Amino acid sequence: LWVQVDERVMTARRLRERVSPSGEIERSIHDDVLHRITPDQLEAEADAAGLRPTERRAIESGPVEADSVVVIAEAGA
Repeated sequence: LWVQVDERVMTARRLRERVSPSGEIERSIHDDVLHRITPDQLEAEADAAGLRPTERRAIESGPVEADSVVVIAEAGA
């Protein structure tokens, strides 16, 4: 239905519809909230969870997308 973006979070509102075999429709609204954090913050959280950050990869954007950084982490040895 819509997406809202600010400095701290991105919220995507979706309309979910379920249709039973008999044709009954059940509708509900669902919000996905994604917290926007820096790669440094994600690496610190991964480390605290017992993962070892090993690499960062830049993902370039398209005309209607934002650039991203992927943080790769492995299970600690």
